[in-house]
Amino acid sequence: MPGPDRALTDWDRLRTLLALRRGGTLSAAARSLGVDHTTVARRLDSLERDLDTPLFTRTPDGFTPTPTGEQLLAAAARMEAEVTGLLRRLDGAPTGLTGTIRLTTTPHLATSLIAPSLAPFLA
Repeated sequence: MPGPDRALTDWDRLRTLLALRRGGTLSAAARSLGVDHTTVARRLDSLERDLDTPLFTRTPDGFTPTPTGEQLLAAAARMEAEVTGLLRRLDGAPTGLTGTIRLTTTPHLATSLIAPSLAPFLA
C-alpha cells in the first residue's frame, strides 16, 4: 500500500478532490478535469484507501467533504493557488485580472441583478 506520502504528493489526486468539491458530483468533476467519471471515482477511492479515512460523504445530492476532507481540500487549494501564481509569474502574466468588461442587458436586469452584484465583483 503506497500510504500517505504518495497520497499527498500526487497532484492529479488532489486536483480531483478540488474538482469534486467544486462540482459536487463525479460527473461534474470529470467534465472539469477532462476525464471519465470512473477515473474520478477511482482516484477518490485510492486516496481514501491510502489515507485510511473517508474524505467525502456520499449523499443522493452529491459529495460532501468530511472534516478530514475539508482539511485536505484547504491544503490542496493553497497548493493550487501557489502553483497558479508561480506559473503566472513565470509566464510574465499579471497576477490580477485587468481590462474592460462590457455588458449588454435589459434595464430591469441591470438594476435588479447586475448592479447589486458589482460591489462584491469589484472586491
